[in-house]
Amino acid sequence: MFVACDGYIVDCYGPYKATTSDADIMSGLFSSENSALRSYFRRNDVFILDRGFRDCIRLLEGCGYRTCMPESLIEGEHRLTTGQANRSRCISICRWVVEAVNGHFKRD
Repeated sequence: MFVACDGYIVDCYGPYKATTSDADIMSGLFSSENSALRSYFRRNDVFILDRGFRDCIRLLEGCGYRTCMPESLIEGEHRLTTGQANRSRCISICRWVVEAVNGHFKRD
């Protein structure tokens, strides 16, 4: 589901099998240069994603889009730095809109 920062639903795709990952779905939607979504979005548009999309980050950045995803701990680390934690919180706050829209569909 593509949701704008103000809560408006841009588009909804599916249904997909439960075994299909978010990254696989996104890769399928953006892999072709002639796809409808690639003509809709412009260079430097920002995609705020959760960690389920980590495997398609390179594809989106290769298309010229900016991606934001919460930070992950590197092996051997026990906590995020203050800067990393604050960036992750900002991304999570923006993603709340998407989760609220999904919750509305599940509830109603």
